[in-house]
Amino acid sequence: MLTISMRTVYKNKIITLETFKDKTEEKERCRVVEKDVVVILAFVDEKTIVLERHYRAPIGKWILELPAGHIEKGETPKEAAKKELYEETGYRAQNMKLLYKAYVSPGLLTTMSYTYLATRLTKHEKTDMGEMLEVEEIKFSDTYKMVKSNKIIDKKTISGILYYNAFFNRKGLTL
Repeated sequence: MLTISMRTVYKNKIITLETFKDKTEEKERCRVVEKDVVVILAFVDEKTIVLERHYRAPIGKWILELPAGHIEKGETPKEAAKKELYEETGYRAQNMKLLYKAYVSPGLLTTMSYTYLATRLTKHEKTDMGEMLEVEEIKFSDTYKMVKSNKIIDKKTISGILYYNAFFNRKGLTL
C-alpha cells in the first residue's frame, strides 16, 4: 500500500475502521479491517449440499447461505473451515479442499475469503453457538434455480455454487 497517513477512527472486537490517504489519490479514504473468513461448500452425498437459513440482523432477514465464519488468531483457514462446519451444522468432513480465495470487497474491506469443498461428511450433534440458523440439505442441482429466482441472495454462497459448477460439475447446467 502506498499510504501517506492512516488513523483509527473506531475499533471493537469485530472490526477496525481506519481512514487513510494514499499516494495514488488526493482524497481521504476509509477501510474496514476485519478477520479473514472461510466459506464451506459441504456435500452430504454426491447430489446434496448443506445450506443454512440464517437470520442476519443487519438486513433484518433470514437468508440461505453456505456455512461460514471468521478465522481466529492462530487458526489456519482449513482448521477454521472444519471448526465452523461442525459448530454450525454438526457435520465433520473427512476431506476439506481449498477451492479458491478472494477478497470480499477490496474497495472497502481487508477481508480475504477462503472457500472450501467439504466431502465425506459424518453427522454429529450440532453445538449451540447462539446463532439464529437452521440447517437444510438441498439438492445441488436445485441451487441454480434458487440463485436465478433470488431465493439465494448471499454473494459468497452464489460465488461458491457457481465456481464449483464452472470448474468441477459442468454437467447439463442451464440457467
